[in-house]
Amino acid sequence: MALPLKEAFTARAIGVLWDAYKQTMGIAPYLGSGFFPASKSPTMDLKWFKGSKGLPVSLTPSNFDALATVRDRIGFKEMETEMPFFRESYLVKEKDAQDYENMMNAADPAIAQELLRQIALGPMDLIQGADVVPERMIWQLLCPVDGSPKIAISANNVDYDYNYDVDGSYKSKNFMELLEGSKWDNPETCDPFEDLKAAKKSMKKRGKSITLAVMNDNTWNKLVKSKKVHDYIIAKASTSPVFIEESDIRRFIRESEDLRLEIMVYDKLFIGDSGAEKTFIPDGMVALLPGKTALGSTKYGKTPEERSGDASIGNLSIVNTGVAIYTYTTPHPIVTQCIVSEIVLPTYERMDDTFAIKAY
Repeated sequence: MALPLKEAFTARAIGVLWDAYKQTMGIAPYLGSGFFPASKSPTMDLKWFKGSKGLPVSLTPSNFDALATVRDRIGFKEMETEMPFFRESYLVKEKDAQDYENMMNAADPAIAQELLRQIALGPMDLIQGADVVPERMIWQLLCPVDGSPKIAISANNVDYDYNYDVDGSYKSKNFMELLEGSKWDNPETCDPFEDLKAAKKSMKKRGKSITLAVMNDNTWNKLVKSKKVHDYIIAKASTSPVFIEESDIRRFIRESEDLRLEIMVYDKLFIGDSGAEKTFIPDGMVALLPGKTALGSTKYGKTPEERSGDASIGNLSIVNTGVAIYTYTTPHPIVTQCIVSEIVLPTYERMDDTFAIKAY
């Protein structure tokens, strides 16, 4: 026989369901989590978060004159001790509970299990939404559209910037914005190989090694269509190729003595606050990295639910290192509420080992 809803729909049960759901749906970790592995911190203090030259990250109200340079602000419920605090909730209403109870008494208990699975999809969406937040943060840092790595958020109807480039040194040394005739959306005149080579050379002069270039598919397609890219490959070929494929371009970039770069195209989508689908990496941005290695870490703090959730009336579970799931039932009206919350912010110790190109 199926369990009563208040026993079946608990934070612990949802945590177990989440692990199974990830496997069933083939939900792989986001790319950014490999560069910024997750860790849990007993307390969060902004002075511990480092950016360029090891300087502390600054939190300031956004400069409204500069809003046009910011791609997307990440919506948050509120600020918690200077940390961005994400919280969303899902209600199991009386009718849902009544339907489940009716199914419990049905001849086939599998019907009740299926209804419970459908009810649990709500929290699954909330957990996935919580995972999107640090990934958006990571790519705002790796692909700063205005040259200065920052995390742009909105909380309590106020726009804030976490500025990781307080003295502007990253923008002056680790960022390249191409001029009009050189932009990659002009296939006749752009020269992506030279741009990548110039970035690598600039970093090499400071003892930094760049071996990986990450961009989205739109940006990669602009590189692929470049006339000069095709000319380079034809000039190097022992026999003139009839057709140049993407694999030929990847191989050339990987094997060229001046480049030695692995290309990674990252085109994963998320639903933005406006409801539109977006890529984590903005069009035209290229992140140049020192390989598939950690550049910092994604720090999770204790949410209010984790710190002071009432165990006598509720149930707590932690998934994905620092995402808190808290469930409780109110007597009048009888509703079961699931709260998913996180306090999260990346620290970026190896920021000076990376480079960003705004190609168009």
